[in-house]
Amino acid sequence: EQTKRKSPQTTSEEALYLPLRNYGLQIQKQQDEDKISSLQSQLFGTAIHYALEMLESFEQSSLENALALTKNRYYFLLGASAILEIHKRIQRLIEDEQFQALCKGASISKELAFSFDGEIKRVDLLLEFEDRVVVVDYKSSKNFADSHREQIAFYQQVVSELTSKKVYGKIVYILEEKIEIISLD
Repeated sequence: EQTKRKSPQTTSEEALYLPLRNYGLQIQKQQDEDKISSLQSQLFGTAIHYALEMLESFEQSSLENALALTKNRYYFLLGASAILEIHKRIQRLIEDEQFQALCKGASISKELAFSFDGEIKRVDLLLEFEDRVVVVDYKSSKNFADSHREQIAFYQQVVSELTSKKVYGKIVYILEEKIEIISLD
Protein backbone atom coordinates (compact mmCIF):
# COMPACT_ATOMS: atom_id res chain seq x y z
CA GLU A 1 0.00 0.00 0.00
CA GLN A 2 1.29 3.33 -0.98
CA THR A 3 0.82 6.25 1.32
CA LYS A 4 1.05 9.70 0.02
CA ARG A 5 3.09 11.99 2.13
CA LYS A 6 1.62 15.32 2.56
CA SER A 7 4.07 18.18 2.41
CA PRO A 8 3.85 20.32 5.50
CA GLN A 9 1.87 23.46 5.06
CA THR A 10 3.28 26.64 6.46
CA THR A 11 1.60 29.90 7.00
CA SER A 12 3.22 33.14 6.01
CA GLU A 13 3.88 33.96 9.67
CA GLU A 14 5.77 30.70 10.14
CA ALA A 15 7.78 31.22 6.98
CA LEU A 16 9.14 34.51 8.32
CA TYR A 17 10.29 32.98 11.57
CA LEU A 18 14.03 32.45 11.70
CA PRO A 19 15.59 31.08 14.84
CA LEU A 20 18.36 33.34 16.14
CA ARG A 21 21.80 31.84 15.96
CA ASN A 22 25.03 33.32 17.28
CA TYR A 23 22.94 35.73 19.30
CA GLY A 24 25.14 38.42 20.81
CA LEU A 25 28.33 37.36 19.05
CA GLN A 26 28.46 40.55 17.01
CA ILE A 27 28.35 42.57 20.21
CA GLN A 28 31.05 40.35 21.76
CA LYS A 29 33.23 40.77 18.67
CA GLN A 30 32.92 44.58 18.92
CA GLN A 31 33.72 44.46 22.64
CA ASP A 32 36.80 42.33 21.92
CA GLU A 33 37.92 44.78 19.23
CA ASP A 34 37.39 47.68 21.66
CA LYS A 35 39.48 45.89 24.31
CA ILE A 36 42.29 45.27 21.82
CA SER A 37 42.17 48.90 20.72
CA SER A 38 42.24 50.04 24.34
CA LEU A 39 45.20 47.78 25.13
CA GLN A 40 47.04 49.07 22.06
CA SER A 41 46.39 52.66 23.21
CA GLN A 42 47.65 51.86 26.70
CA LEU A 43 50.73 50.16 25.29
CA PHE A 44 51.39 53.13 23.00
CA GLY A 45 51.12 55.46 26.02
CA THR A 46 53.51 53.27 27.99
CA ALA A 47 55.99 53.25 25.10
CA ILE A 48 55.92 57.04 24.71
CA HIS A 49 56.47 57.44 28.47
CA TYR A 50 59.40 55.04 28.25
CA ALA A 51 60.93 57.03 25.38
CA LEU A 52 60.55 60.26 27.37
CA GLU A 53 62.16 58.64 30.40
CA MET A 54 65.08 57.48 28.26
CA LEU A 55 65.82 61.00 27.01
CA GLU A 56 68.99 62.25 28.65
CA SER A 57 67.83 65.80 27.95
CA PHE A 58 65.03 67.50 26.07
CA GLU A 59 67.32 68.09 23.11
CA GLN A 60 67.52 66.63 19.62
CA SER A 61 70.87 64.95 20.36
CA SER A 62 69.21 62.77 22.98
CA LEU A 63 66.25 61.67 20.87
CA GLU A 64 67.89 59.04 18.64
CA ASN A 65 69.27 57.00 21.55
CA ALA A 66 65.94 57.14 23.43
CA LEU A 67 64.11 56.09 20.29
CA ALA A 68 66.50 53.17 19.68
CA LEU A 69 65.87 51.91 23.22
CA THR A 70 62.12 52.30 22.75
CA LYS A 71 62.24 50.47 19.42
CA ASN A 72 64.18 47.58 21.01
CA ARG A 73 61.57 47.23 23.72
CA TYR A 74 58.28 47.93 21.89
CA TYR A 75 58.75 47.34 18.16
CA PHE A 76 57.36 43.80 18.12
CA LEU A 77 54.39 44.81 20.24
CA LEU A 78 53.49 48.02 18.44
CA GLY A 79 55.04 47.90 14.96
CA ALA A 80 56.92 50.37 12.82
CA SER A 81 54.14 52.93 12.38
CA ALA A 82 53.71 53.35 16.15
CA ILE A 83 57.46 53.80 16.64
CA LEU A 84 57.46 56.45 13.90
CA GLU A 85 54.51 58.16 15.60
CA ILE A 86 56.35 58.19 18.93
CA HIS A 87 59.37 59.71 17.19
CA LYS A 88 57.20 62.39 15.57
CA ARG A 89 55.44 63.29 18.83
CA ILE A 90 58.61 63.52 20.92
CA GLN A 91 60.33 65.48 18.17
CA ARG A 92 57.43 67.95 18.31
CA LEU A 93 57.72 68.14 22.12
CA ILE A 94 61.46 68.86 21.96
CA GLU A 95 60.79 71.62 19.45
CA ASP A 96 57.91 73.12 21.43
CA GLU A 97 58.93 76.55 22.74
CA GLN A 98 56.39 76.53 25.56
CA PHE A 99 57.67 73.17 26.83
CA GLN A 100 61.31 74.29 26.57
CA ALA A 101 60.47 77.48 28.50
CA LEU A 102 58.73 75.39 31.15
CA CYS A 103 61.87 73.29 31.72
CA LYS A 104 64.46 76.07 31.42
CA GLY A 105 66.58 76.47 34.56
CA ALA A 106 64.96 73.56 36.40
CA SER A 107 66.52 70.67 38.22
CA ILE A 108 64.82 67.79 36.39
CA SER A 109 63.67 64.49 37.88
CA LYS A 110 61.91 61.87 35.75
CA GLU A 111 59.65 59.04 36.82
CA LEU A 112 59.89 60.04 40.45
CA ALA A 113 58.27 57.28 42.51
CA PHE A 114 56.65 57.73 45.90
CA SER A 115 54.43 55.67 48.13
CA PHE A 116 51.11 57.02 49.34
CA ASP A 117 48.57 54.97 51.30
CA GLY A 118 50.38 51.80 50.35
CA GLU A 119 50.33 52.55 46.62
CA ILE A 120 53.30 53.38 44.45
CA LYS A 121 52.72 56.51 42.36
CA ARG A 122 55.00 57.99 39.70
CA VAL A 123 55.39 61.60 38.70
CA ASP A 124 56.43 61.70 35.04
CA LEU A 125 58.47 64.87 35.37
CA LEU A 126 59.32 67.04 38.37
CA LEU A 127 60.84 70.44 37.67
CA GLU A 128 62.40 72.02 40.74
CA PHE A 129 63.29 75.69 40.77
CA GLU A 130 64.61 77.90 43.57
CA ASP A 131 61.16 79.22 44.44
CA ARG A 132 58.74 76.62 43.05
CA VAL A 133 58.16 73.05 41.93
CA VAL A 134 56.27 72.05 38.79
CA VAL A 135 54.70 68.60 38.60
CA VAL A 136 54.25 67.46 34.99
CA ASP A 137 52.23 64.51 33.75
CA TYR A 138 52.47 63.39 30.13
CA LYS A 139 49.43 62.11 28.26
CA SER A 140 49.24 60.78 24.71
CA SER A 141 45.46 61.21 24.49
CA LYS A 142 42.82 63.55 25.87
CA ASN A 143 40.54 60.62 26.71
CA PHE A 144 39.72 60.73 30.43
CA ALA A 145 40.81 64.39 30.74
CA ASP A 146 38.92 64.76 34.02
CA SER A 147 40.83 61.91 35.62
CA HIS A 148 44.09 63.45 34.29
CA ARG A 149 43.25 66.66 36.20
CA GLU A 150 42.45 64.69 39.35
CA GLN A 151 45.70 62.76 39.06
CA ILE A 152 47.89 65.86 38.71
CA ALA A 153 46.00 67.65 41.51
CA PHE A 154 46.73 64.65 43.73
CA TYR A 155 50.42 64.76 42.80
CA GLN A 156 50.49 68.49 43.56
CA GLN A 157 49.02 67.85 47.00
CA VAL A 158 51.54 65.14 47.83
CA VAL A 159 54.53 67.18 46.60
CA SER A 160 53.33 70.27 48.50
CA GLU A 161 53.39 68.21 51.71
CA LEU A 162 57.06 67.41 51.03
CA THR A 163 58.29 70.91 50.23
CA SER A 164 57.81 74.46 51.44
CA LYS A 165 57.84 75.74 47.86
CA LYS A 166 54.79 76.64 45.80
CA VAL A 167 53.73 73.63 43.68
CA TYR A 168 52.23 73.96 40.22
CA GLY A 169 50.71 71.26 38.06
CA LYS A 170 50.89 70.81 34.29
CA ILE A 171 49.48 68.21 31.95
CA VAL A 172 51.46 67.91 28.73
CA TYR A 173 49.35 66.35 26.01
CA ILE A 174 51.66 64.87 23.40
CA LEU A 175 49.03 64.48 20.71
CA GLU A 176 49.21 63.31 17.13
CA GLU A 177 48.77 66.80 15.72
CA LYS A 178 50.10 69.10 18.45
CA ILE A 179 51.54 69.62 21.92
CA GLU A 180 49.10 71.08 24.42
CA ILE A 181 50.07 72.17 27.91
CA ILE A 182 47.32 72.57 30.48
CA SER A 183 48.02 74.44 33.74
CA LEU A 184 46.29 73.51 36.96
CA ASP A 185 47.23 76.65 38.85
